Order: sequence, then structure tokens, then C-alpha cells
Amino acid sequence: MTPDLAPTPLASAIGPFASRGFLEVVHRHWSQGDLVVVDTQEAFFALERGPEGLTGVGHQDLVDYRSPAGGTSVGLIAELARGEALQLDSLPEEAARALCEALSNVGVEHNVTEHAITAVLDLPDAYENWLMLLSKKERHETRRKRRRYETMVGPVSVESFGLGKFDEFVALHRQSRDDKGQFMTDKMAAYFSDLLQLEGWSIDGLVDPEGALVAAGFGFSNVKGRFLYNSAFDWSRRDASPGVVLISSLIDDSCTKGHRVFDFLKGDETYKIRLGAVPRKLFEVQTV
Repeated sequence: MTPDLAPTPLASAIGPFASRGFLEVVHRHWSQGDLVVVDTQEAFFALERGPEGLTGVGHQDLVDYRSPAGGTSVGLIAELARGEALQLDSLPEEAARALCEALSNVGVEHNVTEHAITAVLDLPDAYENWLMLLSKKERHETRRKRRRYETMVGPVSVESFGLGKFDEFVALHRQSRDDKGQFMTDKMAAYFSDLLQLEGWSIDGLVDPEGALVAAGFGFSNVKGRFLYNSAFDWSRRDASPGVVLISSLIDDSCTKGHRVFDFLKGDETYKIRLGAVPRKLFEVQTV
């Protein structure tokens, strides 16, 4: 099925996470069972069938949103759940509500629980207008850290890259002194490399005057917004606050491009809220 003919996900503003291309890459690298796909003009969803029954494709730490697409999709999933166990996490409220209704319609008992959040920033039309939405203290700190970066590193410059800067991005991850330094295994790097070959995915890097990466965001963009999937920065330049400068620069770029949202995706880190994001609840539906 071509993207233009694909049914619309039941949950809005979820980026690439319900697309066939993304789910195929996740399944290829992190398979937990046999792939179960329905792909028609009226419905699209992908599940995995394992020893415990039907689950979403890939671990919830890798798939920030799940949503069946098309009006008939939840009915088809409910029919599958009449014969085997079903557990779906990371469902926005719209998708969770529709699935629960479909399960009830066919008499399948189920539980629904809130289990995670994403953090979503509704963007104004200009960077300065975003700054004015912040607290006075946060606005001052954002500007101060940007000035310090310019003094210590040089002019703020952000460029978008594909695989050309991928090895540098991986190296930034692996030099981290905290748990993040253990994240980018060879297997994870191969997964990220394949994501970069899908439409809409890129590395958006903060570069120094010599062109080296100081910080980088790995994510997906479309006409509606930017979805920040992962990030890393040069640990040796941490005193220049490259992470803060990167995020503020990406928000600036998104405002310029007319994006409506900047989605920090999963995680309850306080800095996301300080920068104006609002929690979006995610639910898990499990048959009993």
C-alpha cells in the first residue's frame, strides 16, 4: 500500500510510529514473535504473535506510540482477541478508547491502565514567542546558555544529516559517562542506521566551526511536527550546555518550518515540562 492510500491512524499526531516502514524495521531488528499484519485501504495494523499471545511490534521503549489505522482496524483486532490473549501498550487515549469499545462489542473482557506519558510542545509561530511562554527564569537560562555556548564553541549552527554523520552520532553516545554510554550497542546502531534510510528520519546536529558534531538529535519530521527520538552530546564540551542549545535550536527550526508540535516522546524528565511541553497519557489494553 502506498502512503497516500494508507488509512489514517485512530490517534492523531503520532509521527512515524504506526507506519509500515517503521514497524518493519523494528520487527526486523527486535522480533519478539511472528508478524501479524492487516494492510488494506480500510485498515492497517501490525502485531506480533508470541508464546504469551498478541502484542505490539517491538518493545515499548522503542515504539513511542501505537495506533491501529482505519475505522475497521479495531474490530479486526477484537476478533483476533476472541481466540488468544492480547496486550497493547503505548496507546494514546483515542486509540485505547476505540479498542476497548471494539473488545466490549465482541464480549472480550479486558483491562485498561495508564502506563506512560509522552511530552508534547504545541509550537507558536516564532522562536521568540516560544521563549515568552517560558518562565522568566527558564527564558533567562536558555538565553544565557546560548551565549555561553557561542563564547566557548562558536556560532550556533544546526545542520541535518543522513548517514554521513552517523558514525559521529554513535561515538557521541558511547563517550557518555552515565548509563547512556551503554545504550548504543552494535545491534542498536544497526537499528538506528536502518531508520535513517526511511523517509523523514534524520540526524539534526549542532556543529562547531570545523564541522564536528557537538550535539545531535535523532528523529523524524513531517509537515505537522518534529518527533525527537534520541539525542546525544559531546561529553567533553558539557560545560557549554550543548544539549540545551541543541533543543532550543531545534525548536527554533521547527517554528521556522511551521511545525505545529515538537514531541519529546516518552519520558517524564522535568526539563521537557520546563520547556513548555504538556504530558500526553498513554494506555495499555490487556485482555483477561
